[in-house]
Amino acid sequence: MVISGDYLHGQAYEPEHSYFFSRYPQIWGWASWRRAWQSYDHALAQWPGLRETDWLIRIGDSHRDFWAYWTQVFDAAHAGDIDT
Repeated sequence: MVISGDYLHGQAYEPEHSYFFSRYPQIWGWASWRRAWQSYDHALAQWPGLRETDWLIRIGDSHRDFWAYWTQVFDAAHAGDIDT
C-alpha cells in the first residue's frame, strides 16, 4: 500500500523494466493513498495469529531467510520496538 523509490543495486543490475517489485522494501522516497492509511494497523493486531501459520513461508516462496527477516521485523513492530 505504498510506492517507494530507491536503487541499491549499483551498476551491475539492469532490470528489464524501469521498475521492479521487492520483498525487502527500502524506502528513500515514498507515497501512499488515503484509503491505504484507513487500513493501517499500528499495533499489528493480527500478527500473533499469523505468526503461528505458514503465511510468511507461502508468500516468501518457502525461503527461510525471508521468513526469518520478516518474523524479526514483525515481532519488533508488535512489541513496540519499531514505531512505523
